[in-house]
Amino acid sequence: MYGIDNFKIQLGLPPLPAEDIPPELYDNFFELHRAVQNLLRGVSQYSGIDAPSQETWSSLVYSDTLLESNLTRMYVPAGAVIARGQVVNLYNNAGALNVRLAQANSIATMGHGVANSAGAIGETIEVYWARGLLDSIGGLTVGTVYYLSPSVAGAVQNTKPVTVGQIVQPIGLALSAATMLMDIPLNPQQL
Repeated sequence: MYGIDNFKIQLGLPPLPAEDIPPELYDNFFELHRAVQNLLRGVSQYSGIDAPSQETWSSLVYSDTLLESNLTRMYVPAGAVIARGQVVNLYNNAGALNVRLAQANSIATMGHGVANSAGAIGETIEVYWARGLLDSIGGLTVGTVYYLSPSVAGAVQNTKPVTVGQIVQPIGLALSAATMLMDIPLNPQQL
């Protein structure tokens, strides 16, 4: 179970039942109170409403994080130094799934998602992949489609690549200067 302490869903219950409950009923109230808290934790985990605490990321397996109702958030070891907001590529690193910076100069380095946290090599980072709403890329122009950059690894640009051998891969549409509706196709066009 995730180590979530602050839920976005609030029940209005204190951490423990009130102390003025008669002693002979306190144990029953405590069990009921704990059951409601566990139910909240389960709903939060399954729905993906609350992210697991960062301290647990390295111990999570993919099946713990790719939930039916939360298919765009995953936790993956970084195979390179990655900053929040950079476009990343999922790849096989000695039999293990890792992420590195994506770049539109080859199908092998196509974008799969965007880092929602920063990490050094070997650290587990949070990645939003395929589609979703991002607030991690700034400096955007409203209404503009952004593409994976062929010249700057991990970056986006507002023009399509044009050089033979590069790929044209849209990353998303800017909804504001700091918000993007990400929709990354997994079949980019190679020039």
